[in-house]
Amino acid sequence: MQGHYQPYAPMPGPPPGPPRRDRANLVPLFILVGVLVVALLGTLAFVLVKTIREDDGEGALPERTIPGPAESTPLNPRAVTAAFAGTWSGAGYYHNNDSEKRNFDATITLTEGSESGTSSYTGFVCSGTLRVESVTPSKIIMHETITQGQETGGNCEDVPTGYVTLTPRGDGSVLYSWFGTREKMLANNTSSQATLTRSGTGGTTT
Repeated sequence: MQGHYQPYAPMPGPPPGPPRRDRANLVPLFILVGVLVVALLGTLAFVLVKTIREDDGEGALPERTIPGPAESTPLNPRAVTAAFAGTWSGAGYYHNNDSEKRNFDATITLTEGSESGTSSYTGFVCSGTLRVESVTPSKIIMHETITQGQETGGNCEDVPTGYVTLTPRGDGSVLYSWFGTREKMLANNTSSQATLTRSGTGGTTT
């Protein structure tokens, strides 16, 4: 034998395999896949529900409705109408506290659209303001407050307030009636009447 004895070298093992992936590196991949799956399922569910609603008519667009005519604004029940607007004047009579019949002249001024007016009288020299309480085609009712003549010794001292009504007549004039209280007005128990004719339209308020 020649040379020194050398033992056999160990048999080479199988070649090393590919490096192993760390599981921690796969977590983002799993999350991404999960998000995509959820999004896909949500989209499919939305499409399915929409399809069902359209089949049932729930998803259809609402029908257009043609708007009707605009409702008219309610009239002010206390506003002077054109039928009563103007300056009304004429002669009449009244009964004093002694039940004596006396003559007088009255002038009532009303403006269309207004809720107030004025009154003036000759024969016993008084004047006042009128506050409209109601207006209908057949009558206007006003509460009167005397502003001149209500003082002590004045011609209207004993009747500082009252109710005035104007009722249209067939000839274009109005019947003026005065009442001392609401109860007398409701009972049509008047102590003063006059026939008034219009000399102006009274204009309109703005």
